Amino acid sequence: AIKNFSPKIRDKANSDLNALRIRIRDLSLKLQPLSNVKQLYAQKEAANQVVKQINSALVPAELELDRAIEASEPLQKENPTSEQVEQSKLAISVAYDKLQAALVPLEQKMR
Repeated sequence: AIKNFSPKIRDKANSDLNALRIRIRDLSLKLQPLSNVKQLYAQKEAANQVVKQINSALVPAELELDRAIEASEPLQKENPTSEQVEQSKLAISVAYDKLQAALVPLEQKMR
């Protein structure tokens, strides 16, 4: 179909086409950094989600750890009762279990 046009028109069409190709290439180069920003933002959002998950897992563990510390304070006396010792052991065991449970998602994310 292009053969039906005069050489002058064909040259003009080729020139315009080449100008458009150059313009498209230049615009693509300008858009590339914006694409990178979008990817960085997505990565940041994913990291924020991981931090939220880890924090939500650590809060219960921290509470149990504080309870274990409080339960262990009476043991610093000269003669703690066996009940105080048992309460302290139980509180430490619960805190340890909560901490272990909080570490599972963290270990999974690190793999």
